[in-house]
Amino acid sequence: MTRNERYARAFARALQGAAAARREETLVTANVVALEQLWDVSPEWRQFCRTRLPGGARARIKQMRQLFTDTLPEIVMRFIEAVAQHDQLALLPDICAQYQRLAARARRCSQVQMLFAREPTEDQVARVRNWVAATRGPEMEVTVLTDPELIAGMRLFVDDTRIDASLAGRLKRLRVSLRKPVPVAAGENEGGSEA
Repeated sequence: MTRNERYARAFARALQGAAAARREETLVTANVVALEQLWDVSPEWRQFCRTRLPGGARARIKQMRQLFTDTLPEIVMRFIEAVAQHDQLALLPDICAQYQRLAARARRCSQVQMLFAREPTEDQVARVRNWVAATRGPEMEVTVLTDPELIAGMRLFVDDTRIDASLAGRLKRLRVSLRKPVPVAAGENEGGSEA
């Protein structure tokens, strides 16, 4: 994990803890999603977050207060101010993504990504959904994608767990195992027969 990923996770955990303590998880999550969308659609906002301004963190916080007057709840505004004080506003998209993962886990909602070699049938997707529901619980956010490089089969990502049932994955594991030296049993010489 990189330094930026550690910072993003720490900020996201702090926000989630504050939201849970105030019982404002739904409100905060909605605003985090809005901030993530703002990042995606506003080059000006991205530029503001990525550049250092004269006057340091105080000037940046003052500008943000003017920008977000009456649009963000106080808990989110204070959080963004804390991120600005640490000069980490460029990490906002990563923080938002980490927060949403943490919030989903708190709701016992699994993040599921199904990656198939070719377009799956409804039955295939349903079988995987049923398996995830049986092992992790019924609430999940599912993304279904295709990747022809898998050759056949699928890869499944459930939260932080990866299950590789693809032909490409099997071939890779086979290549790795064939590279390992085979241990010679005691009593055998290199020629394969005993003297």
